[in-house]
Amino acid sequence: MDTFSNFRIATLIAKRHANALKPAEREELVRWLVADVRHRELYARLLDKGYVAKGIRVLDEADTESALHNVNARLDKPRIRPRGRRIIFFRSIAAAILLAVVGITVYSVMRDRWLAVGEQAADIAAGGNQATLTLANGRTIDLSSEQSGIIVGDGITYTDGSFVISPEVGKSKSRKVGKSDLLSISTPKGGTYQITLPDGTQVWLNAASILRYPSKFDDKERVVELEGEAYFQVSSQLSAISSQPSAVGNKENQRSSPQSASSVFHLPFLVKTQAQTVEVLGTQFNILAYPDEPDTKTTLLEGSVRVMAGIDNPITLNPGQQAQTPNLTGRSKDLIMAKTRIINNPDIDKVLAWKNGLFNFDGASLEEIMRQLERWYDIEVVYEKGIPDLAFIGEIERSLSLSEVLKGLKMSGVHFRLESGRRLIVLP
Repeated sequence: MDTFSNFRIATLIAKRHANALKPAEREELVRWLVADVRHRELYARLLDKGYVAKGIRVLDEADTESALHNVNARLDKPRIRPRGRRIIFFRSIAAAILLAVVGITVYSVMRDRWLAVGEQAADIAAGGNQATLTLANGRTIDLSSEQSGIIVGDGITYTDGSFVISPEVGKSKSRKVGKSDLLSISTPKGGTYQITLPDGTQVWLNAASILRYPSKFDDKERVVELEGEAYFQVSSQLSAISSQPSAVGNKENQRSSPQSASSVFHLPFLVKTQAQTVEVLGTQFNILAYPDEPDTKTTLLEGSVRVMAGIDNPITLNPGQQAQTPNLTGRSKDLIMAKTRIINNPDIDKVLAWKNGLFNFDGASLEEIMRQLERWYDIEVVYEKGIPDLAFIGEIERSLSLSEVLKGLKMSGVHFRLESGRRLIVLP
């Protein structure tokens, strides 16, 4: 970073503290923060009172009058005219800029030392591919973390065709598949997984989610149940997936020749959550249905869905719309009274950030962010003195460790202490 760009970033940081950023400048600062974790570390240090005090001592030993004059000379001169209180405002910005420049200059010289002797907090790695498959007979199978998903047909295989379980395991031969024969795949906190259902529908599960589904869909409708969050790419017709492995460990693709699609073609596909029932056919959408979230949210990307909730008439969503239904106490009379809201043009990037390997914190409250971190890093969040009223911006990769994510959040002035037992204390 050259001297001019140092000064430019320092200017943006100072304006950020003075709440004087224009939209374009805000975007420029966010790009700089996202570009390098060291930028975020520096920004966090500029919010640290001890570090600022050290910078002030540096300024006290320097020719601050001359330095301030030089800083003012580089600012937008038409905006710094000695007219009443405006000169005080912009001189405060100039002083903040000068301090930021000192911080960036010291940072560029001392960066390696800081990295070596910086805060050494306990750390927690990011989540990954983890899931448990529960069969109709109650048997559970831990799915490989090395694989990204499974295919469900007459048997179950990994998405690359390698063997998981034999076709006969968990099947009931005494009766047709019913509710008691539902299979389920669940992701723990810190886990995510992808499943291909018997009709070819693909489902991506976020952390701490459960999808219940039949081993085979019947000839009337296709019904699955969801608790948590999932992205659906629903097939409008049978994809003819069937597993007939000749031996355990066979890694060839076990898909059989196409079966007749007539039994499921154009059959309704229903996703049931506690607050909503979503009816779809050949479409792509995301459902967020965690019990600890204030709303269940169905966001449509392609195709068409009908959302049914409470006593409201079914609501048909168009692509780019979101249906929000309050998550109430769970008592039937409360659920009946739930009112669904339609949100036009929701932030799709934010909705799908989890599937794309990101946290998107734009406009999110601290409480909302902490719920996401609890699920992804399998931690317990405790607020030492209430929940700070803060709003955040920006994206950060979900592949980062918890400490790296917390460093980014510290830029907004919130601090944390990670205790043993995966307990994260939010400090005032």
